[in-house]
Amino acid sequence: MNLPLHERKINGDATDQAILRFSESLGSVSELRSSWRKNFELAFNSKNKFMIRILSLVGEGDLSYAFSSAEAATFTSEDMSVLYLQTD
Repeated sequence: MNLPLHERKINGDATDQAILRFSESLGSVSELRSSWRKNFELAFNSKNKFMIRILSLVGEGDLSYAFSSAEAATFTSEDMSVLYLQTD
């Protein structure tokens, strides 16, 4: 864990690894994750073939870190953001 991301072994398929490596090149993924608190999660299952996570920002200052300044202006720390992932 003390090595830079590009030198670490990452578990997951090639797409997961590429997305994590690209994301880390834009900024610290761990810092971004710490900016959000999970309020609810409906786990993926093979019947529904989707998952839902409801997240909220931890602090007011995290808004500008999580979004561009134009996007940050449209949110407040009390707003909720929903991540919805569906597969075929």
